Amino acid sequence: MPCPSVKQIFIVLLVLAWFLQPGPAKAQLSLEGWEGELEGRGEYTRDDVESEADERTFQNLRFSEILRLRNKGFIYHPGLLTFSAGTAIGLSQEMPSSDGESRSNYGRVLGYDLGLHFLSAKPYNLSLFGSRGSGTVSHEQGRTETLSESLGGRLSYWNHVFPLRLDLRRDHREDEFRFFGVPVRHDELKDSLSLSGNNTWDNHYLDLDYDLIDLEDRIFPTLSVTTHSGRAYYRYLFGDWRDNAFTSSTSFFNREGLSNFTQANSNQILRMTHSDTLTTQYGYAFNYASAAEATTILHQGDFSLGYQPYANLGGEFKLSGGISSFPQGEQKFLSSSLSAQHDLYDSLSTGLALRGGLSFLPEGVQENYGAGVNLGYRRKLPYNGRLIGGFGLDYDTLSQVEQEGLVLQERHTAELASPFRLERPLAIRESVVVTDVTQAIIYQEGLDYLLQPFGDFLEVLVLFGGRIIDGQPILVSYRFVPSPSLTYATTRLRANLGLDYGWVYPYYSHDQVSPRLISGRDASFLERRQSDTAGIRFLWNWPKVRLSLLNEYQRIDARRLAYNALVFSQSFWYSPIRTVTWSLNFGQSVIDYTLPRRESESYRGQTNLAWSPELPFRLTIEGFGGFNILKSETSSEWYHVGSRARASWTYGKIEIIPLLEYTVRSLQSTLSREFFASLRVIRRF
Repeated sequence: MPCPSVKQIFIVLLVLAWFLQPGPAKAQLSLEGWEGELEGRGEYTRDDVESEADERTFQNLRFSEILRLRNKGFIYHPGLLTFSAGTAIGLSQEMPSSDGESRSNYGRVLGYDLGLHFLSAKPYNLSLFGSRGSGTVSHEQGRTETLSESLGGRLSYWNHVFPLRLDLRRDHREDEFRFFGVPVRHDELKDSLSLSGNNTWDNHYLDLDYDLIDLEDRIFPTLSVTTHSGRAYYRYLFGDWRDNAFTSSTSFFNREGLSNFTQANSNQILRMTHSDTLTTQYGYAFNYASAAEATTILHQGDFSLGYQPYANLGGEFKLSGGISSFPQGEQKFLSSSLSAQHDLYDSLSTGLALRGGLSFLPEGVQENYGAGVNLGYRRKLPYNGRLIGGFGLDYDTLSQVEQEGLVLQERHTAELASPFRLERPLAIRESVVVTDVTQAIIYQEGLDYLLQPFGDFLEVLVLFGGRIIDGQPILVSYRFVPSPSLTYATTRLRANLGLDYGWVYPYYSHDQVSPRLISGRDASFLERRQSDTAGIRFLWNWPKVRLSLLNEYQRIDARRLAYNALVFSQSFWYSPIRTVTWSLNFGQSVIDYTLPRRESESYRGQTNLAWSPELPFRLTIEGFGGFNILKSETSSEWYHVGSRARASWTYGKIEIIPLLEYTVRSLQSTLSREFFASLRVIRRF
């Protein structure tokens, strides 16, 4: 970690000098009383890494002596300027060694936490803050050393017309951890500006937001990105009916960096209630999207009429039309639907629907029409049970012309070393863009993930040591190859049945899609798909035990992808006495792919046993472990098991905090044994 600059130290010392200055200034400065602590810390780290190629050893002995001071108060008057200030000043000594080669490092420790609040009691006020700190975070992959710095402020203007808030901040974060002996560093600088305001006047509500983020990646500069985003929302309620409302929502997003992307949309909706049985709704939508040198623009208008003559009988008519501009040319479309819903005896619901549409494309006219029926059944059973069933049948005909497809922001959940599949087949590899949910971070292939083909699909494999965290939601955008010109009819059948008793819930569902070629030569794009899912879920909840079990079987049969899957998930929590807790989470899936041919097995588990005896001092002893095993064409095995002992003993104003931790980690054929010990002695005053 880099040492603090002379400028930073000077600022902290200047603040302390201002606080501690004697003489007349004390009459102008009011302090609540100083709080502080003096800490001495010693840490020892050892990491032994064994692989088929070599053996490596990393050791580090670190000492630090830190003085922390905290205070808060005001200058002249609490309504003028209040403040809170904390600082940490000290020295550090470090003696790392790697494979027998050692060196010594000496540095300064500087941390601070400053807050200034000007005119806090006035409608217009200003808050400034600055902070700097470092620490160590433990996680499944190891221990990460972090350094974070923040500097910024908020300007607020509260008024009866439209309150406003302006936030400006700079965040700098560095972290480093050793992944099986290899140091992995991240260094990001983020500048952000945010302007927001909202207010309500009688029946009006207005909300405005704007955000600017400039993210600089100092390790991989090509991944730096700048984003602009904004949103405006307005709602107006009018008339004698509470549902009479006009809603306007507009937003935009722009990303500049490795992959440029721009999107803007606006939606205007007017809803009117004419009587107890009749409602109408009018809407207009505008959407603009630009990515990969391709731009699309959409104008769409909607109208709907809802009629409910009886409490258990109602219907709706919808009409939609618009014009869109694609790289291939201009497209126009018109669609309508008519639906009715009827409820019988609060147990049986029936629905009927008719739909149709026309699309005028540069390649030709595309038309579709169809109908559907839905049945839903709910019935109470003895012993607080419920019978839940459903049935649906749809028939649609589509006359399709050749065109390329585009998927924006397909959502997935990342699992380390366990690939996930893109939903659309025949994806164009060069067009894939993977981002976080804010789209401000663009992940890089080879650093954060890998793309690998699987039949007609692409799979994304999240890599260890990258920036994507296990369990993190991510977005994937991509294009897929053009579909051929043809006319086909599709029949879709859906059915489900379940028995819900709370503690046990068996269920079954069936979904079948059957396309049939009517005209055209190339039917390879059509895909018959059938899926069956059956499972049972158990839930038990007692004062000392909580248990959840889920067993599910899924069968998918399609021309491009077919498999049988068994999925099991177990969650267990047990506390026999107040001082002992044990948790266990275990999941496994066995997937037998018949097309393309492949067998895949994955096992994931995590357990933690903690004991906190009732002693004059605090003591917690933990045992933990976890694993992630994937057996497939890209097999991987990840294990970690270890123990941890933490204690805290207080004698007067002195606190002693020892920590011991030992962890064994294994990835493929590489084994890492990590030992960490630390002792902190804190004297508070």
